[in-house]
Amino acid sequence: MEDSEQLKADLFLINIYKKAWKDKFFLKNLVKNPIETLNKFTGKNGKLPTGKVLVVEDQTNPNHIYLNIPAKPVNYSDKQLDEQQLDRVTGASGSSSSQSILSLRNQIKTLFAS
Repeated sequence: MEDSEQLKADLFLINIYKKAWKDKFFLKNLVKNPIETLNKFTGKNGKLPTGKVLVVEDQTNPNHIYLNIPAKPVNYSDKQLDEQQLDRVTGASGSSSSQSILSLRNQIKTLFAS
């Protein structure tokens, strides 16, 4: 995705987040019927590809830490990543967002350490 397209997508999501934070009715409808709610929000008639479903979860509770499990990739290998590979995957390269991800990853490791 080009940078300008990525920026448009990011701004679109930010506008949805702001609306949901301000308008609890919008949030409730977004969770219950996401496509219809987004179509009303944008004034467009968006559709998902056949066989796909949009799931919106309310993750606004600041006292919860949410973990989303992605679909298993087609070429999945059960191989464990070493620390360097994990840093590359999480983007842990020294930026503040990377440091936040690294910090969160370490917190999760601490919580679930045996």
